Amino acid sequence: MTATNTQGVPQTTRRLPAVNRRGRSLAYTVVLDVLLINAAFVLGYVVRYQLQLFRPVLDAFQAPYREYLPFQLLHTLLMLLFLALDGVYQRRRGGSWFDELYRVSNATTTAVVILVAITFIIQALVYSRLLFLETGVITILLLSGVRLLRRGLQANLRRRGLGVDRVLIIGAGETGRAVMRNLVALPELGYQVVGFVDDDVNKADLGRFRALGTLDGLGAVLKTERVDEVIITVPWTHHRTIIGLVRTCENLGVRARVVPDLFQLALTRVDFDDIGGIPLMGLKEARISSAGRLIKRVLDFACALLG
Repeated sequence: MTATNTQGVPQTTRRLPAVNRRGRSLAYTVVLDVLLINAAFVLGYVVRYQLQLFRPVLDAFQAPYREYLPFQLLHTLLMLLFLALDGVYQRRRGGSWFDELYRVSNATTTAVVILVAITFIIQALVYSRLLFLETGVITILLLSGVRLLRRGLQANLRRRGLGVDRVLIIGAGETGRAVMRNLVALPELGYQVVGFVDDDVNKADLGRFRALGTLDGLGAVLKTERVDEVIITVPWTHHRTIIGLVRTCENLGVRARVVPDLFQLALTRVDFDDIGGIPLMGLKEARISSAGRLIKRVLDFACALLG
């Protein structure tokens, strides 16, 4: 970020490193999730015992809230564990909200199944298994709803230049220029292109994109331009060069990602983040779509519950 003094000369302002910003954002997300998970459990109790939706509670089975406190704590711990295992807290840009919904639903379903299984093991009639199911539904609604709102808020802030990451493009060939154009065309992703470096010493500025030197000066550019992330578009035939660039970025604490040359990949299954259709990395096993996985998970859970 820059500021301007009284003489109109741009001045550099202090800016929190990207790693610290991401760590702080993750901490806020986890704390918010803990609050929402516990709120969902309280609402589940209200729906079951006070509103008594779907099925009335007989007087003999009335249970005070304090009886459920151990389950509330266990539910919170299980949710955090399975949210982390399902990759909910991994940093993704460009992924769909529906994919987040699937991950949250998958984690919540697993936690609820474990809670219900525990009630079968301890065989205590005081605990309502329907309460856990209702809590699970409310948990999914709260966590996915907040993430949908956050996506809209982040997109709006990023379009205004707030909360963006400074990105350096390595390589000004056809792929590099396409990446730069797409980053500018998709401001909601939160990337600000500071310029590019290329091994062609005669490479000049490309419109609004500044030429910042050659690959040999990458380390100096990362420091002077306060770069948060580097996108490497060098052809994969120069794999040694790419490895050296990635190591330079790692040594300076800058995240580096490579645009894969899909024509050189000996893989039939590729998964990746993308910027306007340009892949940014990703080698994963084949999987069904997010919608298909969610439907399959619901059917699996329904059949298991019926059994």
